[in-house]
Amino acid sequence: MTRFRFRFAVVLKARERTRDSARAALADALRTLNDAEQSRRETLAQMKADSAELAAATAGGRVDAADWIARRRHFSVLDADRSAGDAKVADAAIAVATARTALVAADRDVAALETLRDRDRDAHRHAELAAEQRASEDLFTASAAAESFGETALH
Repeated sequence: MTRFRFRFAVVLKARERTRDSARAALADALRTLNDAEQSRRETLAQMKADSAELAAATAGGRVDAADWIARRRHFSVLDADRSAGDAKVADAAIAVATARTALVAADRDVAALETLRDRDRDAHRHAELAAEQRASEDLFTASAAAESFGETALH
């Protein structure tokens, strides 16, 4: 019985490496997206807390102008951070979508080669079984002919 050799084994290995790197890229993109969303949530929480503090400070009717201006400036900085965080989240979401698309394409390439490998392996097994069957039939035919020849020679 001959050993099965897949003719595109090198290509399959290369495509598997590409798929693995696409998986790693997707994991990195998801991690970046998670970090950006976490940062944005923290900024929003800080903005909410500062807004509540500002409302509490002005609730009594007396307002310290310097404190109010400082709080508004800080709120403006946080608002700019929120805008930058929104942009980072949007960029990270695009990177995740791109990485997912690349992973789907890589998975499709590997699956196609694996299907081809499986078909080739099945064809190889079928050919091996057919060869064994022919060898068995040839042996049977040869032994039957020898027996027949031996009986005719005796009569």
